[in-house]
Amino acid sequence: MSKHTISLFVLFICILSGSCKKYLDTKSDQSLSTPSTLDDLQLILDNPDLNKGANLTNTGSDEYYVLESDWLNLDETRHKGYVWDGALNNLTDWNVQYKTVFAANTALFNLDLVNTKGEETKQNNIKGTALFYRAYSFYNIAQLYARQYDVSTATKDLGIPLRLTADFNVPSNRATVQQSYDQIIQDLQTALTLLPPTTNIKTRPDKRACHALLSRVYLQMNIYDKAKASAEACLQLSNTLLDYNALDETATYPLPVFSNNPEILFYSITDVPLNADDTRAKIDSTLYNSYAVGDLRKVMLFRDNGDNTQAFKGNYSGGYELFNGLAIDEIFLIRAECAARQGNTAGAMKDLNALLEKRWLQGSFTPLTASTSEEALMLILRERKKELVYRGTRWSDLRRLNKEPQFSVTLKRNLNGTIYQLPPADLRYILLLPIEVLRLANLEQNQR
Repeated sequence: MSKHTISLFVLFICILSGSCKKYLDTKSDQSLSTPSTLDDLQLILDNPDLNKGANLTNTGSDEYYVLESDWLNLDETRHKGYVWDGALNNLTDWNVQYKTVFAANTALFNLDLVNTKGEETKQNNIKGTALFYRAYSFYNIAQLYARQYDVSTATKDLGIPLRLTADFNVPSNRATVQQSYDQIIQDLQTALTLLPPTTNIKTRPDKRACHALLSRVYLQMNIYDKAKASAEACLQLSNTLLDYNALDETATYPLPVFSNNPEILFYSITDVPLNADDTRAKIDSTLYNSYAVGDLRKVMLFRDNGDNTQAFKGNYSGGYELFNGLAIDEIFLIRAECAARQGNTAGAMKDLNALLEKRWLQGSFTPLTASTSEEALMLILRERKKELVYRGTRWSDLRRLNKEPQFSVTLKRNLNGTIYQLPPADLRYILLLPIEVLRLANLEQNQR
């Protein structure tokens, strides 16, 4: 079966409307083949469009800034997204993620219809892959369109539409935040039982990727014991860190291409968020100045624009698109943070220093120390921001850390003297559901 690209507009109509007869009629006219083998289903899941994250998780972060002259020339989504405009209508991220959900559900549905006799391993891998992709997209959608998880309100807060079927005639409804995260976890836990421990194809998930994503999800939920256990399970399978001393700082993109990067567990990118533009997006000066002399991230991640500002070059994709997948350095940081929050200062600092030793000029690194778990946590969160630049994780970190007064921040943009602000817990941390979606589905809109 050949790969067929369904237009995002048609796709989102099919997913969210109560009926999709028109699409089904045109499908037969175009002679689109029906998957009839496991290889057909694997082709559906190998579509590179499925390995894409949400652009706005990068656009809204505090890692960079743009000048007013550049901001004024941006397209509407990036223009409004940069200043957290409460009226932003972000259909693109919604469509990209639900396209992946649709593909996953299509594979799961057809898995029961094709002949799998004698190919149980391949069957399990396809099912596990589909469940992983669905969970990954549900998580990405929740970071933009649902409230931050709060155990005291999660059973009441509006979550996301949980599309669990490829049947277009099943209407969409918004689940609660609790139900949304429960589904993500359920999909990943099932996928864990089906996927191989490791794979050499970084665009496909394996058990390592499942454990890594579970650790990220549990961290976002503040369930630190489970986040730590998932991180440990991941690191038992792979724990190799890049040695930045072996990189060429003069290269356009010093980090190795993703296929040769031992830290990458699962490869996913965002297309062209605002901060993917080399010269227009300038690294926040406070962030840049937080790297000490001897910290190789300062020269491997950034390049001088020639005007005393810096652009980003440390992409784990080994190219222009921004990597927002899963990597071992993030898992070290998750395990370290969880240890600190559980009062294990020594364990927390051991993981943090293991990472930093690979980031500093050989022979110049002095291990960090902390006398209390609170001090350790402060150091870990500081290094987390410095390590995971442009990974798409900062937006989620802001959402969860804003629940803790000692870590909450007010984001600010200065555009030629006009100040835009995003205070902690502001409703603009939750995007409006796209108006095109509301015209087709009876879904409750987020508050403003």
